[in-house]
Amino acid sequence: MKVEYFIIKDIKLDGTAVSDEEIAANKALREEVRKKRYSITSVCADERTHRVYCGCTNTGGDILYEFDAKTNKMRCLNFQPVCEPHDAKIHRGLWLDRERNSLFFGLATLTSLTKVALGPGARLMRYDIATETFEELGRPSPGSYIQATSYDAKRRLMTGIGQALMLQDFRFDLTLVAALLTTIGYSLNDTIVIFDRIRENRGRLQYVTPKILDDSINQTMGRTLLTGLTTMLALIIMYVFGGEGIHGFCFAMIVGMAVGTYSSVAIASPFLLIHRLKGRLAPAGQGAGGPART
Repeated sequence: MKVEYFIIKDIKLDGTAVSDEEIAANKALREEVRKKRYSITSVCADERTHRVYCGCTNTGGDILYEFDAKTNKMRCLNFQPVCEPHDAKIHRGLWLDRERNSLFFGLATLTSLTKVALGPGARLMRYDIATETFEELGRPSPGSYIQATSYDAKRRLMTGIGQALMLQDFRFDLTLVAALLTTIGYSLNDTIVIFDRIRENRGRLQYVTPKILDDSINQTMGRTLLTGLTTMLALIIMYVFGGEGIHGFCFAMIVGMAVGTYSSVAIASPFLLIHRLKGRLAPAGQGAGGPART
């Protein structure tokens, strides 16, 4: 097997070589190195023209290259003039539409999520190979970047899978444990409120009927939604603007609130009807006003 390599860009580094630790500690040096460092994160080939298109990572804006297999040379496709501050890489998704003779891709970033959240959001782009021009197709949402893309050439449908939700790796630490315990408390509280209303509506009956459950859930629905939505609103604001330090806590709380509220209303309450399988429910048509069982 024969392996060949080709140079993307020949850059002369000034000064003496330094370690990765020294680069990380020096902000100015770190930015300079990032502008001169390239890595290919997406590729697609056109077998008709014997060319390979490469999506790269580079904070200087040169993130799209063309490799000609006939001449064995790389050519920059000049993305830098249309580059925005957060555009640093084409990550997992560079698609060639042969009918339209165009490349489609989404843009990712190396900037911290706190800064990206305040920006206009990443873009889905089209590169016309014939005219060598770029076209902005749209932005999925403010404060997002495109982690990956998929493209259906037949339907001309492009999908960006991004960081609009600001998802990232969370450590399972004491903060996340606190979020889980708080979520359990919210869910138990909702369940207790609904069960207490069921007890009141049951009256002297020793069993519950589907009508009693429906009435009790409907009567407490306003309180359940009001509590859940106001808490959810506060959590979303904290998640977006509170910084990376509380993303794990807020994300666990948001998911837990949604799941806990649903389980209290749609799962816990109907479990009371399990007695029906044992023949303990009231006969059909008998409601909460029927006589007590003796």
